[in-house]
Amino acid sequence: MKTRTLLLSTLIAGTVGFSSIAVANSYEQQGHESSYGKQARGMHNKSPEQKIERMAQRLGLSATQKQQFSNLMQSKQANMAGLRSQIRKLRQSVRQLDPSTTNYTVQLTNLANQSANLARQMTLAKGQNQQQIFNLLTAEQRTKMRAMQENRHDKRAQRHQQ
Repeated sequence: MKTRTLLLSTLIAGTVGFSSIAVANSYEQQGHESSYGKQARGMHNKSPEQKIERMAQRLGLSATQKQQFSNLMQSKQANMAGLRSQIRKLRQSVRQLDPSTTNYTVQLTNLANQSANLARQMTLAKGQNQQQIFNLLTAEQRTKMRAMQENRHDKRAQRHQQ
């Protein structure tokens, strides 16, 4: 009986293992790329310096432009980190609210207004940073940057449609 159970469980485990490999191979044969064991592509795992260097190469930035771009990115990073920290604290405050209190709605409304203000500040900061970057670029570099942004947008849209 034990031998029969062991044989049956081994057979089931093998079948499941082989079928998962077959599905993965089928997925790759359809033109999809397996991400198992591979580092994520894109710039998400790159340091700020690597991102700046890549942007400088693609746009053909001068040494002065590269330094200005680096300074802008550092100030943006510090500003955004502060805003994200405030947003995290605000979310924590919302989670800690007690719905059974009599002024729950007032407290929630105040936190919602603060959240809206932080979202507004973040949107404005991103837009101002984008404007500052465009102001340090030449007309040709601006055209290249727009094309790069369009290309990135198209690639994202394609990935989300699959």
